Amino acid sequence: MLSLTSKLAALYAQETTDAAVLAAVREIEEIEEIAAAVSSKIWQKVMVLNALSSQVRD
Repeated sequence: MLSLTSKLAALYAQETTDAAVLAAVREIEEIEEIAAAVSSKIWQKVMVLNALSSQVRD
């Protein structure tokens, strides 16, 4: 979902003539980096919850 959002932002930026959006085109890589970082944090939390649930079952 996060990857899709960053890709949609890139596509929107390519098709617009809005000066503010065009100025932000340089920031697209930053959006992708933020999305990747958030995705990594979410995955870390899923792994922690999985490990905790395994310990509770044992």
